[in-house]
Amino acid sequence: PQSPLDSSSNTGRGAVVSSFPLTRASEFDRTTLRGELPLGWEVELYRNEILLNVQRAPNTEGRYEFIDVPFLFGTNLLKLIFYGPQGQKREEVQRIVAGQDMIRPGEQYYRFSFNQKNRDMFLVGGETLSGIDGEPRNTNEA
Repeated sequence: PQSPLDSSSNTGRGAVVSSFPLTRASEFDRTTLRGELPLGWEVELYRNEILLNVQRAPNTEGRYEFIDVPFLFGTNLLKLIFYGPQGQKREEVQRIVAGQDMIRPGEQYYRFSFNQKNRDMFLVGGETLSGIDGEPRNTNEA
């Protein structure tokens, strides 16, 4: 996860323990969307039926990634439309309310995370855990 003062989000193996409700946005004005994208597929990102971005191929890890997608105040309907190489089409939709759905006074939530940057869950081939990539990294948020 991103920490606004000291780091940006990174992919890698790790874990997150959190008490934040799954359906409530933890950031007021942005989010990051990531997921699997098979070779030959592409994905379009829409917010309230307006095309924001397109990823025509998976990254080196076989994923799509839309970083810091901005929210508008009120209801944000985020839609991912996936197109396959043989004409397949599938959609994923998320509804996020920015503003009224934020943490209310008196409520408290926490999030602890740990990851090893740019490391897969399982070591493959001759990978080692040395160097800057793979160095342990943690964040705490309350």
